[in-house]
Order: sequence, then structure tokens, then C-alpha cells
Amino acid sequence: MGNFSELSIQNKIAIAILFVTPMIVAYIVFSVVIPKPEKYSAPTGYVTIIPGVKYETVIQEFSETHKVEDTPSTKPQEPAPPKMKIHSSYSAISRSLNTYLYNVCEQHASGMKCKGITLSPLLPLAEANLEGGRVDTSQTFSAIAHSSVYKFKSVEELKNFDVTRVLDSEEIWKRMSSEYSTRDRGALQCNPNYGLDKTSYGKSEKELLDSYVAEKGIPDYGTNKDSCGNSFDVKEWIAYSRTKHGDRFNVASLVQMFVDEKTAVEIPLIEKNFQRLQNEYHIYAIMAYNHWIGKGFMTMDPDKAYSGFKSIGRAYEYCEDISSSKAIEIIYSQCYQDIQNARRSGTNPPKCLDNSSSRRIFDLLVENGVCEDWDYYFRHKWTGSWDQGNTACLYGLGIIYGVMQMNMLYSGN
Repeated sequence: MGNFSELSIQNKIAIAILFVTPMIVAYIVFSVVIPKPEKYSAPTGYVTIIPGVKYETVIQEFSETHKVEDTPSTKPQEPAPPKMKIHSSYSAISRSLNTYLYNVCEQHASGMKCKGITLSPLLPLAEANLEGGRVDTSQTFSAIAHSSVYKFKSVEELKNFDVTRVLDSEEIWKRMSSEYSTRDRGALQCNPNYGLDKTSYGKSEKELLDSYVAEKGIPDYGTNKDSCGNSFDVKEWIAYSRTKHGDRFNVASLVQMFVDEKTAVEIPLIEKNFQRLQNEYHIYAIMAYNHWIGKGFMTMDPDKAYSGFKSIGRAYEYCEDISSSKAIEIIYSQCYQDIQNARRSGTNPPKCLDNSSSRRIFDLLVENGVCEDWDYYFRHKWTGSWDQGNTACLYGLGIIYGVMQMNMLYSGN
């Protein structure tokens, strides 16, 4: 090639560009195209695990509070478990509404079990926050009541709430029908065939809406567009309503559907496909991905990458890792501190984990040897501006945190 020093200035510049350009391109790719991992810090004063918080205590606290006897006991009466309490900072109407939600769940969702492990009757309240999210936490703890859209004046109003209230006004209809043709309408984002077909659920959505139309006609609210970009009008929205018994907008009806879907369909599949279930929180994590990905999640090829997961096998590992004993101590401690931090600042606790708060907790799990790094479980898979990798990280943590949060809020925290 000859002596470099003998080359012309132009040739030297050309050679320099030839060698430097790949390095510049690589820098751009790795610094711009590939997202950098972000670090999320907890508020000042947080500790990873609150002194005195032990895995056994967290599990025992739940099991004693929601103990259900399988058969009448012949033993001397034991002391009653702690009664439900709601923090005094909530208004009288808020305490009444939240008490109603609690009582509905205690009535219909107590006693659910999976491989002998008792599940929380407050699970539907936590799942609604993760799924639907329409909640004003100054009114209710859970989005199952759609409290960010409706301001309830009485428990009776919430008790009698049904699908026809979605048609109260054009503004409300457009807010409440945004999932028209994707997975659902309703707080739990469930399809029209969710649950069974029991008369105890009450009238079907179709029956209720047909009666409404017969009396008032079909409102002219123009068209709405759902989260998938599909346009529809009120008539088309009504045509997509549930024809089986039950109304996904009525709390008591929806909780009954939830319980039947879990006990008749989902729990048997979990028991069949997961030989080792370490605690209730492990089950909740699996349920969260069943809801997001579909029940096929439990039988997919473990080596297959899917959605935001590197592989389905890694998803199974993640469910187990985030429900391990140390993970439970960390998540419980963070949830408790979030509630207390909100109280000190004069605000209400967050409705649930979001992407940033779930990543903060995930990073703590990694730092404490509970989980592998983010890239072990997840991958960046973009749908528009939505990163499914972030959602994959959030869902399992979110439902575990959510159930703990419901237990704490109904214990007066």
C-alpha cells in the first residue's frame, strides 16, 4: 500500500473517513436506536425492606384476615380476625363506597383456592386498577366502580349502577366505550363471554340496553374511536353487548363473573400446568399474564419469544422470581412506604404501579439478587409508542403490589 506519509492530503482524509465512519454509526446505533436503561429512585427516606417485615408475617397476615372455614368448627370459638378499617382521611361517602366494594368481594370472592392456597377476595379490585384504571382514589380504592368518570352520591347509586349509565351523555359514552372492539367493555377488560351464564348475575347487558332503547331511543352521540383505531356509533356499540346473564358494569355482577371464570376455567388450567406454586402471589402473577397474553400463555412453547418477553420460559421464571420470599418482603415494604409517603404529603396512595414505579421496584429486586437483569426476561417490542417490554415487566409486579395495597388500605393504612 506504500508509505502513508507519502499520500496526498485528500487520500489521507478519505482513509480517515473510511475508518472513523463505522465507529460513528455504531455509536449512534447504541446510544440512540437502542434505548438506554433508566434508573428510577425511590423518594427520600425509603428503605428496601422495612425492619420487622418478614415473608412469613406477610403471608400469615393475609391468611388470618381472610380465613374461611371449610366446615363448621367444633372447637372453642377463636378470637375474631381484625375487622376491616378505612383511614380517617377519607370522606364519609368514600368510606361507605369502599365498604360496599369490600363487602361484595367478601360475599362472592371469599374461599377461592388454587392447589390448596387461599386467594384474596380483594383480587378483583386490584385487577381492575391494573386493567381498566378508571379510578378516582379519593372516591374508591378500585377502578371496578369507574369512579374517575362518575361521582357517586350514595352507595345505592353504586349498587344499582348498570350498563345503561354509559349512555348518560356523549362525553361519558366516549370515555367509557374506548375499548369497544378490542378485549372488552368494563373494568376488568374481559370479553362478552366472560364467566358463566348464571341467573344470579342479573340481567344481561343486551336486555338492559334494549329496554333503554325502547324507552328513550338510541342517543345520537356521533362516532367514537377505540384504542385500535376502529370507529363506531352507539348502535354498533350496543350490538357488541353481552347476551349472557350479567352486566360487566355492575360491581356485584362482575365480581361473580370474575370468580366463576377463575374457579371454572383459569384455576384448573394453572393447577394442571404449574406443578410448583410457592404462594398466592405466584398465582396472581401467572393470572396477570393469562389476562394480558391469553390463557394460552400457560401452554406455549417455553423457548418462543412473545410480546415483551425474551421467551415464555423466561416469563415463567419471572413469575416465580418476583413471588419469592425476599421479593415479597421488598414489594410489601415499597407498597407500605408508598401509602405512608402519600399520607404525609396529604395525597391519596397511587391507584397501582405504573411503568416508572414498577421499574423502581424491579431494580431493587435485581440489586438484591432476587431477579436477573431486565434484558434476561424482557425485550423491547414497540407498537407505536408502546413498549411491550415495559408492560411485561409491570404486569406481574403490578398485580402482586395491587393485592398487597388493597389489603393495606382495608386495614386502615
